[in-house]
Amino acid sequence: KAMIASTEDTSELVIKGAERSDSGVYNFLLENKVGKKKAQIKVNVIGRPREMDEVTAKLGQPAIMKCQIIGRPVPDIKWYHAGKEIVESRKYEMSSDGRNHSLSIMTDQQEDEGEYTCKAINDAGEAETTGILVLEAPSSFHPDYPLKETYYAGLGSTLRIHAVYIGRPQPKIMWLHGAKTLENTEDISIETTEHYTHLIIKNVQHDGTYRCKVVNEYGEDSAYAELFVKGVRSYRDFFTTRVVKKTKRRVDTARIVTITVHPEPRVTWHKSGQKLLPGHDDRKYTFINDKGLYQLIIHNVDEEDDAEYSVVARNRYGDDSCKARLTVIPRPKPADLTLRPMFKRLLANVECKEGQNVRFEIRVSGHPTLKWEKDGTPLAFGPSIEVVHEGLDYFILHVRDTLPEDSGVYRVTATNSAGSASCQSTLKVQRAIHMKKEIETSEKEKGRVAGQEEMDKKVRLSQILAGTVVTPLPPAAVQAVREAATMFKPAVTTKKGEKTEAEIQKEKEERKKRADEKRLRIGCLTLTSPPWTRSRCHELGDPSALSLSPPPYVFLPPSKEQVTHLRIITYQSLHLNPVHMVLVALATL
Repeated sequence: KAMIASTEDTSELVIKGAERSDSGVYNFLLENKVGKKKAQIKVNVIGRPREMDEVTAKLGQPAIMKCQIIGRPVPDIKWYHAGKEIVESRKYEMSSDGRNHSLSIMTDQQEDEGEYTCKAINDAGEAETTGILVLEAPSSFHPDYPLKETYYAGLGSTLRIHAVYIGRPQPKIMWLHGAKTLENTEDISIETTEHYTHLIIKNVQHDGTYRCKVVNEYGEDSAYAELFVKGVRSYRDFFTTRVVKKTKRRVDTARIVTITVHPEPRVTWHKSGQKLLPGHDDRKYTFINDKGLYQLIIHNVDEEDDAEYSVVARNRYGDDSCKARLTVIPRPKPADLTLRPMFKRLLANVECKEGQNVRFEIRVSGHPTLKWEKDGTPLAFGPSIEVVHEGLDYFILHVRDTLPEDSGVYRVTATNSAGSASCQSTLKVQRAIHMKKEIETSEKEKGRVAGQEEMDKKVRLSQILAGTVVTPLPPAAVQAVREAATMFKPAVTTKKGEKTEAEIQKEKEERKKRADEKRLRIGCLTLTSPPWTRSRCHELGDPSALSLSPPPYVFLPPSKEQVTHLRIITYQSLHLNPVHMVLVALATL
């Protein structure tokens, strides 16, 4: 197993068939008369790559081949199929993390199955592993190599009919002549390989329709071939036979023909006893007469056309008729190549405040049906909750005017014929905090209100003085208002701008002096509640002689001959300007 080879200046240790047990530290010792030297070499045997597992996938769906190969330095990875290197493209996608390597194959034909090899290459060498891909597909005939529809053979000759089929698992092959199933005999031989089947007829004696049928668990298909034997039936006889009975499959048009003799007859076609009139439905039926050859063409054949057709020909010598049965077999359902739904964009968690609008967005492929749930219960849609489909695979769930009750886990499940997928997210709605806030009036607003009240007072006073007041006042009140207005005549100034502090102080002193003089010469009348009572103050202007109860007090002169004066006393002060006196008087009256 181990062999040492040395030359004048080199030495080699060769280990054949290295195994993991050969791993370890190897010592290399050099020695001569002058001295000796020692060296160590560490060997690590990592073993052969493990063979890839067999992968099974449906035709039309992606298949992934995986393998594990490690090396130092990190190796370059190459993939091969049927001996040819695979180039990365839309069909083939490769990925590697230095240890795990994968090849994704978008299968679109049966030839994609077979052996796939992963090869790793670095400076130390190369290693490879092989796996098998098996594609499951309904059985059918290869579209590029269809069965020949017409064969010609001589009586007693040998004929070979062959067909190319696909399908996985391996389909079951059957050959039929008419309705009879053919088996291996002295004159009949059936040979079948993985993708080919051959029917060998020795000593040909019988013409007619031969059928090849392929069946597996995912579906079935049939192909037909018409055999004409010289001396038995000619090609022309096939189209001029009086009775035609054909089974139609995977066709959109049926053709029924007949031929008659001279003189030219009048031909009538019937379907299940009902007469077919030319021109009644030109899209469905076409009637052709070509030198004695009569044809009925049926377009867009469907199950309703499955019936018995007859033709009647009449001329002056008589009439004749024949029948043909048209059997329509429905098209087989195509293989379901739908992919399981896949989310390209997942739901995201959302937090918001009460009253805000939120939206959940997803992108999902596979044309699925969506089911929305909240906390495990189907979501109730309405004006505030709705789903909008925008584009091919883009969906949005709108939740408007959110409430704390909308908080929870929202889940969407996408389902189609191939399977289902789901994702979820959480919505958290923060409850709004409502605080009572007192609105304070600004200084500007206060000034505006005060100015408006002052203006209303002046307007009211001017109405009273002019005698245009809406509510008439007693003559005594009117006289009191006029006297107060006479006393409160502001000084007229011709100066522009604001008054000086000296002028303002002088006006206050004059106003106070006039008020004192007025107070010394008036009597008083205490006004309480009706009926009014009169009383004399012991001392004019003495506040102690007055009752300071809440009702206001109005002072009137003791005799009618004197000038009427009015004085208002409130809680805060006994000295008010005449304008305030007038307003209080009006309110009292």
